[in-house]
Amino acid sequence: MNNLGIPGPYTAAVVQAAPCGFDTQATLDRVAAWTSSAASQKARLVVFPEAFVGSYPYGIDFGTRIGLRTPEGREMFARFYRAAIEIPGPEVSELAAIAKANTCYLVIGAVERAAGTLYSSALHFSPEGQFLGSRRKLNSVGVERYVWGRGDGSGIAVFDTPIGNIGAIMGCENYMPPLRMAMYAQSMNLYCAPTTDDSDVWPCSMRTVAMEGRSFVLSACQVLRLADLPENYPIEDEAGAGDFLIRGGSCIVDPLGVVLAEPAYENECLLTAEIDMSKVARGKYDFDVVGHYARPDVFRLEVGASQQLAVRSVTQADAALHIPARSE
Repeated sequence: MNNLGIPGPYTAAVVQAAPCGFDTQATLDRVAAWTSSAASQKARLVVFPEAFVGSYPYGIDFGTRIGLRTPEGREMFARFYRAAIEIPGPEVSELAAIAKANTCYLVIGAVERAAGTLYSSALHFSPEGQFLGSRRKLNSVGVERYVWGRGDGSGIAVFDTPIGNIGAIMGCENYMPPLRMAMYAQSMNLYCAPTTDDSDVWPCSMRTVAMEGRSFVLSACQVLRLADLPENYPIEDEAGAGDFLIRGGSCIVDPLGVVLAEPAYENECLLTAEIDMSKVARGKYDFDVVGHYARPDVFRLEVGASQQLAVRSVTQADAALHIPARSE
């Protein structure tokens, strides 16, 4: 930490790898191995892709048509459901232990199970092995809506740490300007972007949001082959076992849009870069989207930050507040 309170340069890493499809324990073993590899390169922050733990159900329609759900699709959903994790739960404890063993901040995408609903969530851990919190994806895209519920504003959180303010925005959420603004307003400067988007335009988008938020952007994308998935995986695809279904494209970008780690495709790899947090201040000198460059007299964003519950227990005292006063 220098005399301005800015941490000195350090190494951050994004992991571009494949999970073990629907095998959560085997995937956690891979998380441990990749995190150890990052720690061997002195990484203090390690970012994994979206839905890494619990598996991204690439190419599956779960037997859903308008007005129709097939028994086979329901059975596949049950398999997907079993691979998901609960918060808190033993898998969360194991991830916390991995962060502690490697003395790093860990951000990882997981499929979260809560009662009868699944969510694409981003989990955050400290080097002391503390679970800092998680955030559920606000909206899924396309057919993902069949299987993932929607998060709410209560999860829009940025974690203030000695190495910077860490937040995660997943997949197509990165194209939601209000969400980005809500995170920038919490001084996010380590913008983690776990994803499965391997399109050519994705790295361009990451450079844009780096410039917009004057943040470091660490984007971790899965790679996935048929060989990483269980036998009899119900996908209509002509790809061979070694061909890539998701090809990667992870990258690291600095607050002025300079690519520090170029996108990598069609291989599992660890991308690292030096994070010099003084670059954030240099970038915000002429552009702070929620500060001196904002125009609250013209534009204002209102965020519903309370948890949205379908069922809420009301105490007798609460209920009394809703009883109309009796007229005399």
